[in-house]
Amino acid sequence: MVNKFLIAIAGIVVVMAVLVAMPSIGSNQDATELRIKYVRDHIAKMESGILDVTTSEVLRIENDGSATYSRTDSYPTMITTDERRFSLNSDEIKRLKALIFETGFMQIPVSKYDEREGLANYTRYQIVVHQGDDNDQKPITWFNQEASQVPVPSIITNIGSQLDAIIERHIRLTENI
Repeated sequence: MVNKFLIAIAGIVVVMAVLVAMPSIGSNQDATELRIKYVRDHIAKMESGILDVTTSEVLRIENDGSATYSRTDSYPTMITTDERRFSLNSDEIKRLKALIFETGFMQIPVSKYDEREGLANYTRYQIVVHQGDDNDQKPITWFNQEASQVPVPSIITNIGSQLDAIIERHIRLTENI
């Protein structure tokens, strides 16, 4: 009689463990479609006193890991553009998906963190994360820490840092070849 009771209790524990584990099994982040557009604009006060984007860098990452990086340098008389294509490896894609989907980033309200007045040089960042179709997107704009009016949540700056690191790894690597 005691053995049947222990078997029944063990069975209940196993069923409960399976039920607890099912949400993480069912929500496979690898199957979640993700596209990212990351923009890093360097802004400076020109001789005329007007603020202008002197360098604009755009990183686009597709769900399959293909990526395009473009850099546009603006000068008073000349604009130059450079574009590079590369692929992220599966570990980089998994890290990005984990950073975006497991940290609560997608629950942050759509925001723009404004810059302080009177600055001469600063960097503006924008990330647009597309999850699934184009209607399900999260755009967030912020400025470097010294230029921000309010503190930017670390989850946002961490994602920016990861994307900066991807640019450094892949673009600097191809420049050295």
